[in-house]
Amino acid sequence: MRPVSSWGRLSADPHQVIELTDRDRVAAEMLRAGGTGIAHGLGKSYGDASLNPQGILWSTRGLDRLIAFDAATGRLACEAGVVLRDIQRLMMPRGWSLPVVPGTQLVTVGGAIANDVHGKNHHLVGTFGEHVCRLRLVRSDGAWSSAEAKSHWFAGHEGWKAQLRELDFRVGGREQVIGRKGSGAVSRFDARYHEIVPNERIVYVYDMYLDEVPISVSLATIEFNELTRGSQLVITEQGVFLDSYQDARGREHGTNLLMDQLEQALQRSIN
Repeated sequence: MRPVSSWGRLSADPHQVIELTDRDRVAAEMLRAGGTGIAHGLGKSYGDASLNPQGILWSTRGLDRLIAFDAATGRLACEAGVVLRDIQRLMMPRGWSLPVVPGTQLVTVGGAIANDVHGKNHHLVGTFGEHVCRLRLVRSDGAWSSAEAKSHWFAGHEGWKAQLRELDFRVGGREQVIGRKGSGAVSRFDARYHEIVPNERIVYVYDMYLDEVPISVSLATIEFNELTRGSQLVITEQGVFLDSYQDARGREHGTNLLMDQLEQALQRSIN
């Protein structure tokens, strides 16, 4: 724990600060730390918006890489910890400028998005968020929301290999996992997310296919209950097997296997 204060220096309460430096390892670092927290850039928010006293701060200062810049369109891809000042230094010699700059350039991109900052030209160009084309959001429940983290446990029996993984973890988003074991049938998991309540509940509907033949349709609810030590995960699934395919016992066995693999993945991330 170390003291952290905001721009206004109203307090300097202790925080568990986790330094993030590799964007591909963010989900794993969140799992390793356990619990929930908030992202913290340069701490230029007014009041205590960037603080989490006695809790976790995910420091994004090390996520400061410029990934790509298109000089023809002015479109920039970068990490959350990049400072607006450094973007201006890149863009202005090339004939571009950020459309929105707040009172200080010493603000990270992540902070500018989170607070949806504005400048003196607010009445003309709007807020910072209006100029963000897209962003990649990593959640503190990354075992379910991160494609990289989920790939470590959401898989079939030993010998099963994934051929395709897609995960768009948001309400209305789609997840697909396709794979097979040896020369066996190709399985396909195709899900749509209907409700996501952070740290409480995930609700999705999914179809299962074998060699592109639909075999079942299910409604699944994943609930997270906080306990004194750790968390309790409750799965409720209502499913219908199609045509002559019936394998409720196998589905239960497969779900138990996934939960065992999830536990092992969490243990590896902690150790």
